[in-house]
Amino acid sequence: MLELGMTALTSPVLDDLEAAAARQGLGGRAQRGEPLARHTSLRVGGPADLYIKAETIEDIAGWFGLAREHGVPALALGNGSNVLVSDRGVRGVVIEIACRRHTLTAADADGVVAAEAGVSLPALAYQLARQGWAGFEQGIGIPGSIGACVVNNAGAHGWSMADTVTGVLVLGPRGDIYTLPAADLAFEYRGSRFKHQPPLEREIVLRADLRVHRDEPAAIQARMAEYTASRRRSQPTNPSVGSMFKNPPGDYAGRLIDAAGLKGYRVGQAQISPKHANFFVNLGGATASDVVAIIHAARTAVREGFGVSLELEIEPLGDWGEEDA
Repeated sequence: MLELGMTALTSPVLDDLEAAAARQGLGGRAQRGEPLARHTSLRVGGPADLYIKAETIEDIAGWFGLAREHGVPALALGNGSNVLVSDRGVRGVVIEIACRRHTLTAADADGVVAAEAGVSLPALAYQLARQGWAGFEQGIGIPGSIGACVVNNAGAHGWSMADTVTGVLVLGPRGDIYTLPAADLAFEYRGSRFKHQPPLEREIVLRADLRVHRDEPAAIQARMAEYTASRRRSQPTNPSVGSMFKNPPGDYAGRLIDAAGLKGYRVGQAQISPKHANFFVNLGGATASDVVAIIHAARTAVREGFGVSLELEIEPLGDWGEEDA
């Protein structure tokens, strides 16, 4: 659970932040009390005290620096596809990493794409496929941004970001910007060095270098069509966070939840999908508390039935009070 301060920012503090940003010429749309349900794939979550959509690396660094100078907690958010935000929302500043430029450097049959953190992974895969570049088309069904996919070492169909990333540009917790080679990222199953850092001291991925190679556009697109068809057969289309739990060693979280008899289990408008038991979906109007209730039900049933403790793949964010995901 991540608590970004338990006290809402007051109007004078918000006024000071926005005035300082104006003096510094920072870009980015600032919205007070913005419901985070609008910015998460599960469509749940209360308001952020201040929500900033920052579209350049310079503005991202500037807003984080400003928050640090004012002693205000600040959280980076990508496409919101791997998080569960509390109904109470997030105290502090939420900065959407919306920088979305990319460049390709090619040498014969190989190339490197420098993609800013806000670039959509599937959108980039589609665009490169049309140009005859392959390398991460297995991620076509992952609805995440490049930065978040690096942090979580997102993957599918036997592939993960660790297979593609050669290095990243990051913003450090003290405001310095530097590069890290892939060897320093400590990639692991659905994780990286970033996942082990305290949330308020976490390095922010600004850009990633991705290895690609030449292939026939038709061949790449055919593989992508197969991955997409497989996803549609096995995964629900309702709003979700993707896989809720990591697969335990030698088994699958979905199989265990199904075997525990919880496929289709529902609390309020949140449901364990009847199509895939590791997908928890919003049927329309679900709350974060509804989702937490089915998380607890699944964990308890699997632990009691099979002696397995399921570990969340997603990250709970916000002011949870006494109820913890």
